[in-house]
Amino acid sequence: MLAVLAALCACAPCFPPKTAQPEFAGVPAYYLRQAQMDSLQLPPPPAPGSEIDMADMGAVHQWQTRRTTAECARALSEADATYEQFYGAISPFPKPPQQQVSDFLNRLETDASVATTRFKEFYKRQRPFMRDKTVHTCVKVVPSWSYPSGHTVIARLTALALSDLVPARRAEFMARADEAALDRVIAGVHHPADLAAGKQLADEIYPLLLKNPAFAADMEQARLSLAK
Repeated sequence: MLAVLAALCACAPCFPPKTAQPEFAGVPAYYLRQAQMDSLQLPPPPAPGSEIDMADMGAVHQWQTRRTTAECARALSEADATYEQFYGAISPFPKPPQQQVSDFLNRLETDASVATTRFKEFYKRQRPFMRDKTVHTCVKVVPSWSYPSGHTVIARLTALALSDLVPARRAEFMARADEAALDRVIAGVHHPADLAAGKQLADEIYPLLLKNPAFAADMEQARLSLAK
């Protein structure tokens, strides 16, 4: 699906929406600078009714027929996209984490949400259950747009940070991020292309975070927490 996004970007403008003060729920980004936020790019979602769009909806319908009660329950347990919901069972941090670590994880989630919201509002792709009344969701969703998947961005961005903190567990963290992303399709609230775009966006954001001194300082505090 990432290859599909690349193809879309090759044949359509991929310039990001520009906003004067990007924020999510009234909270501005913490690590990402304005210029960095403006540098992020995603291709548009599949055009409604296109072959790619129909395949996207087809995948949603396939999951509607084969998802299990346990899979729906897992999707519901992750509905708020928090660190504890995504990584609580495999977290490398002591429980409860130090306040500095909790603040760091919340800042990471905020930046992911700010970046995601800009593209959601720009592209305004409807969620599967909004487009097709035969799609039944496993979770309750606050009215919002579908592309890209915010859960995917948050889960993957966090997994990338955890992978740098504990490199030996990278495969475990990334697999958990992929599972959390897929749960959104299983739940009927996202299309596969939304997930692919979310992964692409997280991969664009993380190198920008690594250039930020505040992010580097918070990562160092997280390492110290792990050392203790």
